Amino acid sequence: MTRDKTKKSGFPKETLTASWAIALGAIAPMLDSTMVNIAINELTKDFNTTLDTIQWAITGYVLALAIAVPVSGIRMVYEQI
Repeated sequence: MTRDKTKKSGFPKETLTASWAIALGAIAPMLDSTMVNIAINELTKDFNTTLDTIQWAITGYVLALAIAVPVSGIRMVYEQI
């Protein structure tokens, strides 16, 4: 009697696929907010404003991004149903 020596994961394939998609989808907002934070000095110069004003604008942008990303994921789920 031979045994199958391949070790199977305890998670279904769909769960692993969804986990990878979520992990990869989380990278985009992180990179986006990093790029915006690197550009603070240029934004201050381009808009001819103070650092405080640019930081408030970036805070609003990141909060809007934090709201938009999960909402777009929920929309994709409902479109598949």
